[in-house]
Amino acid sequence: MLGWIQGFAEEAISEKATPGCQILVARNGKVVFEKSYGYFTYDSVNAVTNETLYDIASITKVVATLQAIMFLEERNDIDLNKKVAQYLPDLQDSNKKNIYIRDLLTHQAGLLPFIPFWRRTVDDIGLNPSIYSAYPEKNYQQQVALGIYGINSLQDSLWRWTVESRLRPVRYKRGTHFTYKYSDMGFYILKKLAETHLNQPIEQFLEQNFYQPLGLSTMTYLPLCKFPIDRIAPTEVDTYFRNALICGTVHDQGAAMFGGIAGHAGIFSNASDLAKLAQMNLQDGYYGGTRYLQKGTIEKFTAQQSTQNRRGLGWDKPERNGSINPTSRFASAKSFGHTGFTGTAVWVDPEFDLVYVFLSNRIHPKANNTKLIKSNIRTRIQDAIYDSMWSYRKGNKS
Repeated sequence: MLGWIQGFAEEAISEKATPGCQILVARNGKVVFEKSYGYFTYDSVNAVTNETLYDIASITKVVATLQAIMFLEERNDIDLNKKVAQYLPDLQDSNKKNIYIRDLLTHQAGLLPFIPFWRRTVDDIGLNPSIYSAYPEKNYQQQVALGIYGINSLQDSLWRWTVESRLRPVRYKRGTHFTYKYSDMGFYILKKLAETHLNQPIEQFLEQNFYQPLGLSTMTYLPLCKFPIDRIAPTEVDTYFRNALICGTVHDQGAAMFGGIAGHAGIFSNASDLAKLAQMNLQDGYYGGTRYLQKGTIEKFTAQQSTQNRRGLGWDKPERNGSINPTSRFASAKSFGHTGFTGTAVWVDPEFDLVYVFLSNRIHPKANNTKLIKSNIRTRIQDAIYDSMWSYRKGNKS
């Protein structure tokens, strides 16, 4: 396994699919492989170590927002089969008044995949000075990037724009559900739902109930509040919105406008801490002598919900009926996980008691670098892990 993984990692770096990466494999509750490769950038100055933090992008959906949603659902604080507008009055007079929470989690709510709200805050010259400041002044406390602070009312504007946003055309609707279309926007709403019922900011809830008790020292929003910038892998050289190298603040534009704390993006972590949270989910909500989620919750949320949609509730699943598969072709039907735009992935396979984590900053220096995706590096490494398990089994039997 070591040789295969190292070969794939070196291929990714030499082909400039990513300047560096972290890879971790845990089996039967123990880390059997953990190694870092390459550098923060292609100038090969700062080497990636196992302590390097990465922007894990959309994996935030499952390690942050979904953990809170599972917590609320198992306590009957929310009902997935009810309309989200019953919990969020702002939606009651909107085109989202009939959206069910379950459909938000399975990406069947008819929401647009992504809305570039940041474009509303710039003009031909650059950042609108009534919305952004170069300093954290009294009315500008939302850090969007280093040296850029959003007006305090920016989060309210983002929520209003979300409520007012259009849905997909009605031709994509089948009865009370829309056809599957992956969307960040659903997690804008789910975070609002979670915070409303938790009655506290989601970052505080997660730190108190999951991250701190689990010992996840690197998994966090706003990493610059805890770590020096030289511990964090940079992402894109943004030439269209923030006009800077993005490092230590979230790459996703919408999450940045939320001050770095969003439902769909914003979490940073190293591979080890991400693997620990994944292991807790693999172990049905139990880890290190503590129960974090009730028995059966994980199984409920990781089950495929429809034959027309590979997704679980929030979690991604293997694709059995199509050519595009986010995970290894060898992954069992019980597998669950998620990927991230920055070049990240976490996959859990209960059938093999397996956790696989791949972290990278493939979008450095430009987000249009799709070599990591096209070369299937993440899934090829995962294939090699399964091959190694089966070879080990065969060798022991002989």
